[in-house]
Amino acid sequence: MTVSSTSFRKNVEILEREATKLYELGAQNAIQFDLAKTELIHFAKCADAKGALNLPNGETIQPKVKCVDTKCALILPNGVIIQPKELVRWLGVWYDSGLTFKQHVAIRTSQARSAFQRMTRLANTEKGLSPFALRQLYMACITSIADYGSVIWWKGQAQFRRQLQALQNLGLRKILGVFRTAPIAPMEVESAIPPPSIRLDNSCRQYAFRVSKLSSDHPICQELDQLDQLDLVRLEQPPKQRKRRPAQLALQLVQPLT
Repeated sequence: MTVSSTSFRKNVEILEREATKLYELGAQNAIQFDLAKTELIHFAKCADAKGALNLPNGETIQPKVKCVDTKCALILPNGVIIQPKELVRWLGVWYDSGLTFKQHVAIRTSQARSAFQRMTRLANTEKGLSPFALRQLYMACITSIADYGSVIWWKGQAQFRRQLQALQNLGLRKILGVFRTAPIAPMEVESAIPPPSIRLDNSCRQYAFRVSKLSSDHPICQELDQLDQLDLVRLEQPPKQRKRRPAQLALQLVQPLT
């Protein structure tokens, strides 16, 4: 369940009311819920989620509500208290409270490195798989791990590009069997492997094309229409009266084509 409001406390109150309804329906239909899979996370880009705020003049503003406090926790109808977390995994994507996806990229890159180390055992400079076969393994098994969920977190961030480029440099040297001092650009041309930024941009464009072919009543299209309407309402208001989006932020699904 996802809810949005102007504060964490209101979000928790709404969730508690909905949880009570779900437990009543579950009791009527003999359904039990797995508490081990019940998690809570607050999304916000403010001091409430990140702790104290340091101003340029040196002053420090303490957050009004701490996420570890029981006031921001969710109390289920059976009395179980679900404490909010700073990192939650859902459908293979790691979400943090600020939706920066830094932890997700770090985790996926680490997993891709582990898979790469296992791949290196299949060939060396004397025997093993051919460079063509190694390239196929790299594109199918390594990039798919590192790029997972890129359509929601890739926006051309330099820090993500550096992590993915460092991983690709290892793959290029292994595929071509060159020295460590070999330049990167010629290796990418020789192996026909595009840079990570181009690969991720292409993935976002392909996803945008697939979304454009969906019917208008598809949930993704309906969600995108709602986001467009919110942006139009904000643009019609004077700059001083424009309100920020609620604490529960929506995920960016499609990167605009340039």
